[in-house]
Amino acid sequence: MLLFLTAALLGAALILGAWQGYRYERLLHAVDTLEQEQRRWHERNKQTMDAIVALRSPRRIKAAAADLGLRRIDSGHRLMVQFALPEPLPEPLPEPLPDPLPEPPAGGGGSR
Repeated sequence: MLLFLTAALLGAALILGAWQGYRYERLLHAVDTLEQEQRRWHERNKQTMDAIVALRSPRRIKAAAADLGLRRIDSGHRLMVQFALPEPLPEPLPEPLPDPLPEPPAGGGGSR
């Protein structure tokens, strides 16, 4: 009986150890996949930041303005436009009151 119990415990320990090893390898693979994805996002972020810096370059903006035929104007020729916020809408009108005069008969039987 003791031998059977020892064998059962040893078998259970081996099975649980193998299962734990499988879980560990699976999680290790998941972590590796996430780290690769993080590196790709980091590289993409760096490229985007480099593009933003290049697009904001004063030299590039001046070149693009020259290509479009734009030129700098002095401050005396600037036009300032201001917009006012619209007034709030008035309260809606109440429902119209019913007409106090009755409708004439439909038969056209009026007086002559």
